[in-house]
Amino acid sequence: MKQSVSHYMMPHDREEDIEKTLRKLHLDGIENLIYGTEPALHPADGITLGCHLAYWPDWMDFYLGKKDFYEKDFPTKQSLMDTFGGTTVEAWIEKIRRNIRAALAEKPEYLVWHVAHCSLDEIWTRRFRYSSRDVLKAAAEVYGAGGEEVPQSVTVLFANIFWPGLDPLEPEELD
Repeated sequence: MKQSVSHYMMPHDREEDIEKTLRKLHLDGIENLIYGTEPALHPADGITLGCHLAYWPDWMDFYLGKKDFYEKDFPTKQSLMDTFGGTTVEAWIEKIRRNIRAALAEKPEYLVWHVAHCSLDEIWTRRFRYSSRDVLKAAAEVYGAGGEEVPQSVTVLFANIFWPGLDPLEPEELD
């Protein structure tokens, strides 16, 4: 088993310095947090074990075209552009592909794809519009549309967050 720590490489970080810290802590490497769509100018491929891909906690309404809901959290065209890379699902899928390619530049053994959905109002009310089954089905569709970027040599780990999706409190849905 390998031991790692999640780390977001800042522009001033030097791989050699991080590596010294990893050795001091008896860690094997980092889980690099890759949220952008461009490869790093200085990839940390020597210490990266895995990469966490970008995560959109509030995406189902946009994906399903439910404007009456998603316009509450993303009221302007610019907010959609900033979050999803465009105003269409196709633009968002392309942003996901670019994020995967940016992560692959780090030469990870694995990628982490978060499977969950929760809008701002759902966080506070705990009244979820979508079941875990709904989120799992849609996430599989999204992954199917963008996941072809991942080579066979890289494992994809699907991560849980305690919102509808890959919720370990609903194991029957995971099957």
